[in-house]
Amino acid sequence: DQFDTLRYDPRSIRPLGNTVSAMVDYVFRHKVTGETLEGSMRHVATVRNGRLVRLEEYHDVALVRAFKRLVAHAATKD
Repeated sequence: DQFDTLRYDPRSIRPLGNTVSAMVDYVFRHKVTGETLEGSMRHVATVRNGRLVRLEEYHDVALVRAFKRLVAHAATKD
């Protein structure tokens, strides 16, 4: 509810055994402040019997924390 997804583009999808790895480029816009977060994340999916049983996301934690501080500060300004 807090973000609009402006871009979500998977790239370099690689299957290996029962896992599938992918890099995803994204741009999210914070609805309250209009600030955008742009970056990439990694997905690792585990598949068993043709079904997704686990999905892990790996983010640039420092980037996400800095963005959260930015929008928290900006959202409190009047």
